[in-house]
Amino acid sequence: MSGIKLPKDWSSKLMLAENINTPKDVLEFLAKDEDYYVRSAVAENPNAPLDVIKELSEDNDYEIRAGVARNPKTPKKILEKLSEDDWWVRANVAKNPNASQKILAKLSKDPYWKVRVEVARNPSISQKIIKKLKEDEDYYVRHEVERHHKS
Repeated sequence: MSGIKLPKDWSSKLMLAENINTPKDVLEFLAKDEDYYVRSAVAENPNAPLDVIKELSEDNDYEIRAGVARNPKTPKKILEKLSEDDWWVRANVAKNPNASQKILAKLSKDPYWKVRVEVARNPSISQKIIKKLKEDEDYYVRHEVERHHKS
């Protein structure tokens, strides 16, 4: 890492991983940290390089993949893959402002109501999806549609 000396304590590494001004080479290094909080913070960092985002989207820990799903700079192709993941990862994809209408439409039919709630909260869902979710079987989904998409 070209002579850069990183702190050893996890809280300092976490602060570096969360900071959008942290250099990309430092984020690349932190993406391999053993602490999942640090890796998760890198996954959410909008300044993380694309190759790091891709690598973290395949991490064994679902919370790291959920961090990638929350990152507003995560490409649609990676979000599409993550929309097939664990329910917590899918819910975070549904929140992402970069999620395509195709992804949101698919997640609006998710069997788990918490995923559909997150679709309902996404400010960029189409009127077609809003209309469908207004008739959802689950009260909380319908409530979130009304709360976030008054028409």
